[in-house]
Amino acid sequence: MTLYLYGVISTKSVETFGNIGFEGTTVVALPQGELAGVVGPAPKTGFRQNAREELIKLLLSHQQTLERVMKRFFVLPFRFGTTVADESELTRILGEKGSLLTDLIGKMKDAAEIDVVTTWEVPKILQEISEEDPEIAALKQKIAQGGGDRTHIGMLLADALKARGNQWRERI
Repeated sequence: MTLYLYGVISTKSVETFGNIGFEGTTVVALPQGELAGVVGPAPKTGFRQNAREELIKLLLSHQQTLERVMKRFFVLPFRFGTTVADESELTRILGEKGSLLTDLIGKMKDAAEIDVVTTWEVPKILQEISEEDPEIAALKQKIAQGGGDRTHIGMLLADALKARGNQWRERI
């Protein structure tokens, strides 16, 4: 049976997390040495055949399952859509990559993920850019006088807006 691999945890024992997987399936941790793969049955429909809406539902289920497991263990998450053919493949992967996975868990277990969302007052930012950039200011004046290339100024503004976004990203 194809198993869906949510992630890896540090434990030597089998752990049962309940019916928290795709479509209410049971999720367990299957150990190999010091590590265990957090697995459950893969979705019946697979991933490639699904419409976008179904993929979003599966991604949400993946995330919710990881969050529930994280209430009890630190989880080194695997990429959405990762499957193994069966328990023997999982055992082989954990055996071959155990040292690397253990190192990654050690490095990441005290880390935190922070999502930052920002909004801009685009007209205000564009006005600031227009006033600060001499080339844009000159083109803006030409356009006001009936000349100039609106496409070129639009491209300059887009580039400047992207650069400003990158500056903020670096600061944050």
